[in-house]
Amino acid sequence: MHTYYASEYAILDSDVVFGGGTDDTASLQALLDKAKTEGGIRLVMDGAALVHGLKLHSNTTIECLGANCGFYLQDHANRPILTNAEWNLKDSRPTQNIRLLGGTYNHNCTHQEHDLPTSEYPMPKTRNDDNLDPSFRDHHYIYLMEFYGVENFLMRDVILRNQRTYAFTLGNFKNAVIENCIIDMAELLTPGNQDGLHFFGPGQFLTIRNFRGLTGDDIINIAPDEIDGVSDITDVLVDGIFFDHAHQGIRMLSHGTGRLDRVSIRNVTGTYRVFGISIMPFIDSTTFGNYGDISLENIDLRQDNGGIMPTTLLQVGGSIECFSLKNIRFHCTEPAHSCFDLGTTFYAGFYDFKDDRRPTIRTLIVDGLVIMDDAPQSPPVWIYLLFNFDHLILKNIELHRADGTVPAGNLIRLIAEAKVKRLVLDGVYAENLASVIQASAGYAIDFLQVRNVTLNHGEQVLDLQDADIGKIFEEDVKCIR
Repeated sequence: MHTYYASEYAILDSDVVFGGGTDDTASLQALLDKAKTEGGIRLVMDGAALVHGLKLHSNTTIECLGANCGFYLQDHANRPILTNAEWNLKDSRPTQNIRLLGGTYNHNCTHQEHDLPTSEYPMPKTRNDDNLDPSFRDHHYIYLMEFYGVENFLMRDVILRNQRTYAFTLGNFKNAVIENCIIDMAELLTPGNQDGLHFFGPGQFLTIRNFRGLTGDDIINIAPDEIDGVSDITDVLVDGIFFDHAHQGIRMLSHGTGRLDRVSIRNVTGTYRVFGISIMPFIDSTTFGNYGDISLENIDLRQDNGGIMPTTLLQVGGSIECFSLKNIRFHCTEPAHSCFDLGTTFYAGFYDFKDDRRPTIRTLIVDGLVIMDDAPQSPPVWIYLLFNFDHLILKNIELHRADGTVPAGNLIRLIAEAKVKRLVLDGVYAENLASVIQASAGYAIDFLQVRNVTLNHGEQVLDLQDADIGKIFEEDVKCIR
């Protein structure tokens, strides 16, 4: 693979922060096009280039010598800084072996359009063009980077700055690795859709490690069928994510038949404004998505919304086979809607379905949850249960509230036609609550097991009123008034 130093072929008189200089896209594109005839190239950026968009071919490496090297997008270019030359969202992956190493990519967001009509800027063909979501059929968002149909993709030590909409978009991929990257967003736009990393199916083998940033929307969105309603994404590892006052956190979206499966997310920390993690269809559809096995471990997120709106740590909904959480911490310092919304398919409060269909979570396990409540106005409920659960196991849970707090609210409440076949509550300490579990007429639990549960300074552990309870088993259950 031949190595080319950009300064020997192109004018590099721009600045990755302030822009300016000479647009010499043509010279850089001519170098990148050599990958087609030479079997691949390594382009070393030893300076900063002003460009209006570059296209990459297979076997291309772009290596920047430092954070002050890289690219700045020309005013009103209205395109990504980088794309692959041969797009495909439908079947094959025509682009192979792309490596982006180091440097800064500045999208110059205040001087780009939010989107363009697809008549002017077409999307690639998908597996289901006849049933595209309107937001992708009619409009093409302006992303900082955009790749479709890639196998073996690596992005490491890259700074993504001032994205107009998504900072990085990858669809129809296999074997993608993103490591030690940062979103540096100095210019927050409203409305923005200034997401971070966004992944469309089909896709397999995705690894994201040591990633941080500030975003005006989701920091990471793994959305297998968001565009076409049918594609899958499987085998995902997300490890070491740092929210820097992100507007929204990690979203996993499936609304059609496309499956999201075998996903492991761990070691997530930082501050967010609206939600920490959201796993639900979000888009109204004929189904409630298709989720397989998803796990979260070692999550410690703090809300920081400045009183803009009530927030939640976790929204989980749609049709899910198995979802497990371990070692979760939530420190509530501002007014919040809840800690967990379990079962919601859209944003909390939207439950108006036109027929009898309801989402079902087959198995949901929470093992290790600590809630520290120092908020001046606490949620009335910390864990909402909505719709249908086959097996719900909640163990090793602590809820601590400030001394002198008047007992009010519930740790768990059934709402929105909730029905649970098997609910196990094991190893719970809570304080200053009206009850640990609250369920009224119209809600059902076939089998309820409550073991080793203590409510300190509360009214009653179980407030089941006229709920339809099948078998109930209690052991070592105490309410200390």
